[in-house]
Amino acid sequence: MIKITPAAIKKIHRLSNNSKDTDFTLRLAIDSNSWCGNQIKLLCNPSVTKFDKEFIVNGIKFVINRKYYSNLKYITIDYSDDFLKSGFKITCQNERDNCNCH
Repeated sequence: MIKITPAAIKKIHRLSNNSKDTDFTLRLAIDSNSWCGNQIKLLCNPSVTKFDKEFIVNGIKFVINRKYYSNLKYITIDYSDDFLKSGFKITCQNERDNCNCH
């Protein structure tokens, strides 16, 4: 299942606490327009449709389109707050196997 590092959990909880939305939710989505194959995106407070699977990991609510669930169920979400590069990093064994840039 999805793994979330302690740094990512801390940042997501901070975002959730600062959100005006009482039902803070994150969407995991696949963007197929990346130069390196599919890119995984993390979106805040998306609309939920009948095609979505909803679940909670470490107290964080996620939604994924059901057709992508099998591709995204083994990802790791991390957060880095480095001087030169800060943000979420999502790694997926399936993507690493299909992409020549790793």
